[in-house]
Amino acid sequence: GKTLEDTLAINAKRVMDEDDLQPGDLLLFAIGRHPQHVGVYVGDGRMVHAYQSVGRVVEHGFVDPWKKRLVGVYRPPFEPIAEVSR
Repeated sequence: GKTLEDTLAINAKRVMDEDDLQPGDLLLFAIGRHPQHVGVYVGDGRMVHAYQSVGRVVEHGFVDPWKKRLVGVYRPPFEPIAEVSR
């Protein structure tokens, strides 16, 4: 089977430098030996992700311990789904 990292590698651009992060980039974290958690970079040094232990999505700074667990950053190839007219 394919891993989450395999799927992201096929469909997204890997970002190599933290200074290049853009809102919407997927942050892939290792919990133990393998990537098992994904957050979304929202800009200004902040990220959102789901905390299973508290049962909700949280936003906070992209800092330790998460920075230490970061194993990849991917930028999905966004394509507009539909245009909104007003």
